[in-house]
Amino acid sequence: MDDDDAGGGGDLDDETYMKEIEDTLLNQLKLRGVRNVEKLYYRTDDRMGWNRNSGVIKICEKEPIFETDGSNLLDVMRNPDVDYTRTVTNNIVEILEILGIEACRA
Repeated sequence: MDDDDAGGGGDLDDETYMKEIEDTLLNQLKLRGVRNVEKLYYRTDDRMGWNRNSGVIKICEKEPIFETDGSNLLDVMRNPDVDYTRTVTNNIVEILEILGIEACRA
């Protein structure tokens, strides 16, 4: 068996196969996410609350906050990992369609 036969032909096929996988992963594979949400930003902030006696109080330190480019309020609110009572959007048309006119006016 020659050295050329042992490794030369197989390496080219492996390299071609890996390039095809790379192309599929980078160009064709669609990751699951929320439709119409293009980008997600993560930050932390103190969670503040209101107390009648002392006014504004800090409820907890460094709570995670996610902001997005794009919105899909219904899909986000239906996600079991999201606190829908604290989910907000500035898309007034989406608020009207999902929550109604009274929510738009609030």
